[in-house]
Amino acid sequence: MLATDAGEYTVVCARTGVQPVPVVGHRFPDRETAERAARAAEEYRAARRRDDHRLRRHDLIATDDGTCDSLDHRGVTQSRSPAGAESRRWDEPRR
Repeated sequence: MLATDAGEYTVVCARTGVQPVPVVGHRFPDRETAERAARAAEEYRAARRRDDHRLRRHDLIATDDGTCDSLDHRGVTQSRSPAGAESRRWDEPRR
C-alpha cells in the first residue's frame, strides 16, 4: 500500500481538483510515492473504462498543497508549477 495516515501529498485531477477512486481520501509520504499512486490510479481507471466507457477521465497529478481536505477537493493548487508558470487555484481567473 502506498498511502499513509499523515502524508503531505495527495493525488487530484489537475482540471477539477477531484480525488477520484481509487485515490480519494488517501495521502502519500512524498511526491514520488504520490506520482506512483497517480500512475497506478490511471491504469486502474483505464482497465475499469474497458468495462464501463462512461467512467470519467481525470488528469491526475501529485500535489503537496494540503488544502484538499478543507476545500472538499475542488480548489486545489498544484504547488510545484513548471518554471515561469504562476501557481493559482484551478477555479481562479487568470490575472
